[in-house]
Amino acid sequence: MCEKYKIIIFYVILLLNTSCDNKPVDRNAFKEEMEDREIMRVTAGQLSNYAFNKGILALDSINKIFQIRLDSAISKNVGNQFCNINNIALITRLNNELKINVSRLSKNKIADTTSKLYSVYDAYQYNASKNENCLDNLQKIDDKTLILTRAIILSDQKCIDCHSKPNSTAANQSVFNKKKGELLAIWALEMPKKELIKKITIKDLKTLKE
Repeated sequence: MCEKYKIIIFYVILLLNTSCDNKPVDRNAFKEEMEDREIMRVTAGQLSNYAFNKGILALDSINKIFQIRLDSAISKNVGNQFCNINNIALITRLNNELKINVSRLSKNKIADTTSKLYSVYDAYQYNASKNENCLDNLQKIDDKTLILTRAIILSDQKCIDCHSKPNSTAANQSVFNKKKGELLAIWALEMPKKELIKKITIKDLKTLKE
C-alpha cells in the first residue's frame, strides 16, 4: 500500500476513534496495531531464518529437559528407561500448538532410506568419523515442511558408560557398542511452514534476513 494512503488511513481511523467517546488514544499503540494488521510478505529466506532461530531455541530447551531427566534416572540406576523423549511436556505443547513434530532418531529408525533426513544422518555420521563439526541443519522436506536436525554425539561420560557396551536386551541394538565421538542419534524437528507463518510478526520481519 502506498505510504501516503497508509498515513491518511491511520489518521482517519484515529480521528474516528477519538470522536466516538472523546477519550485520548495512544497513538503509538494504535500505529502498532495498524502495522500488525498490514498484509505481510514473507520471503523464503525470512521463513527459513525464523524457523532456524525458533527451532534452535526449542531444541536447546528440549535437550536441557531431557538431560535433567536422564541425570535423575541415572542416579537411580534406571537411566536406560528414560533415554527417550516420552512424556516431555514441551514436546507435547509444540505438537499441539504449532504442529511441530519432535523426534530423536537413530539411523535404523529412519524408514525411508531415500529421504533427505537419511542423507543428513549420513553426513553427520561422516563428519563425526572425521572428528569434524556436526552443525545444526535446516532442510526443506517438501513445499509444506521444514526440518531442523541436530547431531547427538557420544561424548558425556554417563552416556559412554551405557552405550559403549553391547546390550543384548535392548530393543534398538544400533545405539550400543559405540565409541566415544561416534554419532549416536539425531534430534529432528519437523515444522509446517503454514504454522510458522502464522506466528511471524511485523517486528520479526524487520530482524530477519531475506
